[in-house]
Amino acid sequence: MIQSAWGCPYNCSFCNEVIKNKYRHRSVESIIEELKWIKTNLPNVKEVIWDDPTFVVDESFTQELCSSMIENRLNMKWSTMTRANISLDTLKLMRKAGARTMHIGLESATQSALNAVNKNMEFEDEVRYLENCKKVGILNHACFILGLPGDTKESIRATIERAKSLPAIDSIQCFPLIPTPFEDIFDKESKGTIWEYLTKNNYLITRDYSKWLKPNGSYNCIVNYPDLSNVEIEKFVEQFYKEFYYRLSFIFRKIIQSMGSWEELKRNSRSFSTFRSRYR
Repeated sequence: MIQSAWGCPYNCSFCNEVIKNKYRHRSVESIIEELKWIKTNLPNVKEVIWDDPTFVVDESFTQELCSSMIENRLNMKWSTMTRANISLDTLKLMRKAGARTMHIGLESATQSALNAVNKNMEFEDEVRYLENCKKVGILNHACFILGLPGDTKESIRATIERAKSLPAIDSIQCFPLIPTPFEDIFDKESKGTIWEYLTKNNYLITRDYSKWLKPNGSYNCIVNYPDLSNVEIEKFVEQFYKEFYYRLSFIFRKIIQSMGSWEELKRNSRSFSTFRSRYR
């Protein structure tokens, strides 16, 4: 894991990124030197993960970095976390420079839920991003949050159904809403935070942090709405995983993917084994 930048200029209220509304990146030259050092001194490293909160903030910087990686013939696979506001031209350059998988936060397929948490993204723009990823051959690890302010059984059901139809998603991650006391504004008009909203309306089951995790390390849902209980949200999380991964079309795609690479076969086998141990 390496880092090319610090901070995130966006202000998504569910995120606990320490440095918000600010962004600072390293020079391209220093990053290239680090990648060269990894190639020389760590020959067993097969892939680099950029641990930036949001990798693509300044597309001109991303293009300059990717062009330099190509010019220096680094031939390294890499993955990163980013937002969906990336042009097709930049995605093409990223892919040519070795990009394999993007960790992308989709959160919800319901626009009202995205608006409620300051996502500042149109879901249809995220769909276009995924379509462009499919064109260039970049995979995505898509993250979703269930139980956002304004979420209903119907909106969660719609998110699950929409997720199953999205292109270029190689894997998913689904959590119940995990509020923290240090979140930023989720409602620009009321100037309130998600934490304040939940505590003011008595939607938190407990403030005892020791009860926020289950014995196996997964998250307890501690948010309980009048029309959407914590038990229902947890069931939706499990249902989301099962419906997404146990589709015949997804399984067939994974078989084809595994047949093309020994590394992909090992990765998919480990992933399937882990998933089966939790969701039988």
